[in-house]
Amino acid sequence: MKITNVRAFATAPPEVNRNYVFVKVETDEGIEGWGEATMGAVSVTGVIEELGEMLWGRDPFRIEEAWQMLYNFSHNLRGGVLHMAAISGIDIALWDIKGKALNVPVYELLGGAMRDKFWAYGRFDGQTPELAVENAMSWVEQGLTALKGDPHSHKGLFPTAESQRDALAKVEAVRDAVGDDVELMIEVHGRLSTEGAISMGRALEQYRPFWFEEPVPPENVDAMLKVRDAVNIP
Repeated sequence: MKITNVRAFATAPPEVNRNYVFVKVETDEGIEGWGEATMGAVSVTGVIEELGEMLWGRDPFRIEEAWQMLYNFSHNLRGGVLHMAAISGIDIALWDIKGKALNVPVYELLGGAMRDKFWAYGRFDGQTPELAVENAMSWVEQGLTALKGDPHSHKGLFPTAESQRDALAKVEAVRDAVGDDVELMIEVHGRLSTEGAISMGRALEQYRPFWFEEPVPPENVDAMLKVRDAVNIP
């Protein structure tokens, strides 16, 4: 079996407020694999198609070889967010091909099943506390017991006092609405400075978040350590 084409599809479903990027790897035996590489839709699509050309004619079963080749082919590109998203989408698609060709679920190729069910979470995002509560309750009413959201609306690493108050107001409203038996996970997408993350984290502690996700840029490990040591949230 040989890879004959790698294609990227940027989509914008009307029912969600974001773009999704999917990867399709085709083979000469008609087996197709699908992956997902959502990032900047236009930019990551270009990277996928550039990397994909390197795989034409190669064996889709040699997944680790493909990963190493795609990762190491250019020191100028290696390791960036777009690069890793593109590789991830292609990698998933190759595993999909292998599972289909061998007629087994991919999890069997990765060591077998570990559990029969998993804990899923919904979202509580919203531009206002009222919308955040509405979104939160729509999931709780379906039986979910965990919710994640990014309550922040600022740009850059330095939120104003007003934007911090707005973020806290959303979390407070959601916590009051769902009660103490629903876990809340707060994500920030790396958009706070070290000092801002510590300040925000301490203010959030009263709402008992289950975790405080990526408060500072993830590549700044030293800043992440400082936040961890200063804030009593996982």
